[in-house]
Amino acid sequence: MDNALKNSVQPRLNPKDLRAAIESICEPFGKVTYFATMPVREGPKLRTACLIHLDSSAAEDALQRTLQVNRTDGGLLFFTDQNEQWNGPLT
Repeated sequence: MDNALKNSVQPRLNPKDLRAAIESICEPFGKVTYFATMPVREGPKLRTACLIHLDSSAAEDALQRTLQVNRTDGGLLFFTDQNEQWNGPLT
């Protein structure tokens, strides 16, 4: 999904805007039922770790296969670049 986001989603300014973009990408697979973010710095670059759940295991499996999302014990995990003007929380 990292590649899907880099190719389809411009860097976002806040978690609400990012969630809308993620929901749009996930829509063909299912509904996003859980969404959590944790912005982090990788050197000078601002990135956000995103953890999501979809409305069914089958939907998550399809998303994982198609967009190469990482699965963790907590759900589907991926990273996206963020705009340097990010106004959401930082960790």
